[in-house]
Amino acid sequence: MSHLMPKIGIIGAGPVGCTASLFLSKQKINHTIIEKAKFPRDKVCGDGFTFEVLRVLNEIDPKLGEEFKKSDFVLPSGGVMFQSRTGRKAIYDCSELAPDFNVIYVSKRLEFDNWLFSQLDSAFCKVYQETEVLKIERKEKGFGVFYKTHPNGLKSEYFDFLIGADGERSILKKSLHPGGIKKHKDDYYGAIRTYFRNVKSSGEKNNIEFHFLDDKLTGYFWIFPLPNNEFNVGICVLSNELSEQKINLKKEFEDYIMNNPHIKERFENAERLENLKGWGIPLNSYREKLFGDGYLILGDSAYMSESNTGKGIGTSMFSTYLAMPAILDAINKSDFSENQLRKAQDKISGVYYKEWDQQKILQKWMYNSFGKRVILNALRFPFVKNVILRKAVKNMARFSLAKGFRE
Repeated sequence: MSHLMPKIGIIGAGPVGCTASLFLSKQKINHTIIEKAKFPRDKVCGDGFTFEVLRVLNEIDPKLGEEFKKSDFVLPSGGVMFQSRTGRKAIYDCSELAPDFNVIYVSKRLEFDNWLFSQLDSAFCKVYQETEVLKIERKEKGFGVFYKTHPNGLKSEYFDFLIGADGERSILKKSLHPGGIKKHKDDYYGAIRTYFRNVKSSGEKNNIEFHFLDDKLTGYFWIFPLPNNEFNVGICVLSNELSEQKINLKKEFEDYIMNNPHIKERFENAERLENLKGWGIPLNSYREKLFGDGYLILGDSAYMSESNTGKGIGTSMFSTYLAMPAILDAINKSDFSENQLRKAQDKISGVYYKEWDQQKILQKWMYNSFGKRVILNALRFPFVKNVILRKAVKNMARFSLAKGFRE
């Protein structure tokens, strides 16, 4: 490292910002996180965590991965259930997909995000909470970041390099990125969710559930089990379909529960714990440039949620891990040029982009009547089932063991 260390800033302290911070601290690199909220804070989400999350935690520290698995706010799920509006269902056992490691966990983001935030290392990480970045200005070298703190008012600070981990409405992206923030409605899910207690179980193994909507809609109704007999229940539909078909998503949600006999009876004794909350999910089917001179964007800022399901925590955290060698090299050289930071996108694209392109095709296929029939009937036909499982196992195998940046 050079004698005079560059100033590193991370905007946002969600899973992506904390992941970047923990890797930097592991390398004993000083940095600052600027976070608008005060932890613990809620993040509206489906609360599903895929195997990539555990892989990243193990890359940071295997003890962190073990703590996550054993935490009382985390529930491992043993399978995935798909069900039609008529009640026909298919359950895919995760032990067939990956017998050596768990594929899916479920945890409230309020609790997971706060737990991950609590792991930040104050020896290397300075954290500003309740601090809203108002604007970012490019200087001759680096950036001036202007922010409002509670209760101390307006301040500014200089940084040589910035990581934008501040979500789909990223102020970093708005201030620095070509084209700023754009919402691509055909690559964007509108979603709402709420929490219930005492939903009647669909069976053993704490299956996460995807319930198909009408053929006119690309999306699904979900039921994800949580610890303490609670459930994350929600619905998502592509934004362009919501606007074109003038669909009220809250009405669609209530209709799904009340007018589907196999769903309604499961909610007869359920207690709703909060009002419906909505958010948007920018999907990875739109190719976003992740870098510019002096900065990277990651997570929702960079559209890293999966096209066919909208899952994003795992892909975002793993993409951050993939970007770290380029980030560390840039810090070591004090070179934050586009040419240097391009290596981060090259690494992410090498691992994910082909898969994401396939998922975009799957999205179109999965939610039409033929695709639904295949998913619901595949278990009856060993050849079809084995093709699906082999593909899934191949995609997941690379995530089973920590590799220390040798991906």
